[in-house]
Amino acid sequence: QSTDLPSEVFIFPLVRRPFFPGMAAPIAIEPGPYYDVLKLVAKSEHKCVGLLLTKHEDTDVYSASLDDLHQVGVIARVLRIIPMEQG
Repeated sequence: QSTDLPSEVFIFPLVRRPFFPGMAAPIAIEPGPYYDVLKLVAKSEHKCVGLLLTKHEDTDVYSASLDDLHQVGVIARVLRIIPMEQG
């Protein structure tokens, strides 16, 4: 597994809690576009996504723009996807 970071990554907006470098924590993602992208990323060589916290907790992540997100985030590596019983 390469330690080189990709030049482009998909951005996932986070609403309530930030992530920090080196932090291992689960992210719950509902079925839909973000889950579909996550499956693609998990099959990629780099397995990386960008995580950016939204500026406001009531931001709709499905219609968020770059203006709704903080400019600094983290690169996260997908370790595994564990489907939940409810989807």
